[in-house]
Amino acid sequence: MPQLDKVSYFSQFFWLCFFYLGFYLTLVKFFLPKMSRILKLRQKKAQGSQQLQDLPYSEESQNLQQNSQNTFLQGVQQSREALQGSFQATLDWFGQATKATNTTQLQSVNQAYLTKMTRSQTSLFQLVQNLQILLPPTAHQACGFQSSKGQKKHHFFAAKLLHTLFLLQPQRKAGKKPAKK
Repeated sequence: MPQLDKVSYFSQFFWLCFFYLGFYLTLVKFFLPKMSRILKLRQKKAQGSQQLQDLPYSEESQNLQQNSQNTFLQGVQQSREALQGSFQATLDWFGQATKATNTTQLQSVNQAYLTKMTRSQTSLFQLVQNLQILLPPTAHQACGFQSSKGQKKHHFFAAKLLHTLFLLQPQRKAGKKPAKK
C-alpha cells in the first residue's frame, strides 16, 4: 500500500501539518477577531435594546394590552346583550302569535272540545250507572261502588270533580285562568 510506505509517509504528514497550521493561523489572525468584534457589538446592542424596552415600552405594552382586553370584553358584552334581546323579542313574538292563534283560529276547536267532553262526561256516568245495574249487589263492593246510602253523595262529588277537570283543561291551553263559581 502506497499510503503506508515509509518513504512517502513523512512528506504526507509534513504537507498535512503545513496546510492545517496555515489555515489555523489565517483564522486566528484575520477572521476570529472580526467575528469576536461583531458578536460583542451584537451583545451590546441586545443589552441596550433590552434596557430601553424595559423602561418606556413596558408601560406602553401594558396600556396596549389593557386597551385590547377592555375592547374585547366590551365586544363580548355587546354581543351577549344583542343575543339576549333577540331571544327575548323572539319569545315575545311567539307568545303573541300563540295567543292570537288560540283566540282567532282555535276558539271553535276549543268550544267543540268542551261540548264533546261534557257529552262524554254524561255518557260516562250513564255507563257507570248501567254497570251498577247489570252487576249483582255482591260485586258492587269488589268493583268499588258505594252502598246505596253513599251513592248519591259519591255521584255528586264525582260529577263536580269531572266537570271541573274537563272545564279547566282547555282553558289552561288557551292561557286563561279558570272561572270561579
